Amino acid sequence: MIIIKNANLLLQFLIEIAALFILGYWGFKTGNQITIKIMLGIGSPLLFAIFWGMFLAPKANIPLNPVLAYSIKFVLFLFVAYVLYQTGKTLSAIGFLIITYISLILTILWKQ
Repeated sequence: MIIIKNANLLLQFLIEIAALFILGYWGFKTGNQITIKIMLGIGSPLLFAIFWGMFLAPKANIPLNPVLAYSIKFVLFLFVAYVLYQTGKTLSAIGFLIITYISLILTILWKQ
């Protein structure tokens, strides 16, 4: 069981990294001007990473109540799946959301 729990922690980390790449991909695909594409492509993953590090990371500077933290995680990952859907990657967005939510639910159940 320890191996499965550790695998879930690794999966959570990979999901967070994937979210950064998805936001960057969306940013570079959105907008008509190159300046907007660059701002969104670099800015959205950067804002996500800063917010995550400040409030949601295991060693966050300002840790939140676990219920609030998981609620925000569910909403953030829903947003990430939505922006992936907006780029035309419907099946990828659905798969990302399913994997992410299953992993988050297991994290809550196992108190990781």
